[in-house]
Amino acid sequence: NRHFNRYSDTYYHSYNEPSTFDSYYLRSTDGGFDGKMNNYNLDFEHKFKKPDQKLNASVNLSQRKGTRGDETSQYDTDENGIINDDIPDLSKSEQVGPDNEIRYKLDFVSPLGEGGMIEAGYQGENSIEEESFVFSDYEPLSDSWIVDPLKSSDVNINENIQATYATFANKFWGLDYKIGLRAEYFNRIIDQVTMDEKYSMDDYNFFPSAYISKQISKTKQLQLNYSRRINR
Repeated sequence: NRHFNRYSDTYYHSYNEPSTFDSYYLRSTDGGFDGKMNNYNLDFEHKFKKPDQKLNASVNLSQRKGTRGDETSQYDTDENGIINDDIPDLSKSEQVGPDNEIRYKLDFVSPLGEGGMIEAGYQGENSIEEESFVFSDYEPLSDSWIVDPLKSSDVNINENIQATYATFANKFWGLDYKIGLRAEYFNRIIDQVTMDEKYSMDDYNFFPSAYISKQISKTKQLQLNYSRRINR
């Protein structure tokens, strides 16, 4: 169970130059998050008769469900931050929706040749996020909250990552080395439900890596590494 609350006061001064327009106001925000997060993990390992040869598998499921919201009160003030009107403009925003993600992987490790070690595997990740963003303004005459359709929307995000990889490690002329390659397929679909529009992205990537090291003495080692990575 997760609960988070934050309160803040922010003073604003809006102006234009060279004209003489000036506006001062105070925005008080009371917001936070209430919800639940669950995580489930299953691991499996099988050791073969051959030394150092094994197979590992794992599945991880994470779930998040809750509401993140902010309620804002805006007051007109003078240039010193003194409130001119005690009746504020009220608005609130709510972000509601579940987020489910499942990850799964399969790794195989085995000696290969004289002193070599090979590792190969498969990794997958699927996530589904359904978000409803509701923005409302308070109407004092009717004493009710009015939803603003121009600022409210429903969005679903589906992300899929599938990857295979292999690495090989051994020694050569007193050097320890390791080379590898990861091939990855990435797919993302953003479904703007409110506007009935979809945005998709498909991408294939290859990530090579290389590592080499030399033990110079009992306390010193020289290393050289190369890898290609991606930040999302």
